[in-house]
Amino acid sequence: LEAEIDKATRELTIQVIPPQPASLDIRHAEGTIDLGRDEYGFFHTTVPIGSISLRCVPAAGADAEQAVATSWLAL
Repeated sequence: LEAEIDKATRELTIQVIPPQPASLDIRHAEGTIDLGRDEYGFFHTTVPIGSISLRCVPAAGADAEQAVATSWLAL
């Protein structure tokens, strides 16, 4: 996963590398933001203040065993 955040606007852009169909969730203190599925693995959203963790499931392995999750990142 490649991720970029604009700290002023809290806008987060994520790209699955290599580009491929995938689903993405952003976990945070208040719950989870489900960004759904994108055919190219490209996601964009605004995130809350605090720590987040990204959880990605490639469409080719659409089960929890194929999920990739980042450690918690303080923003």
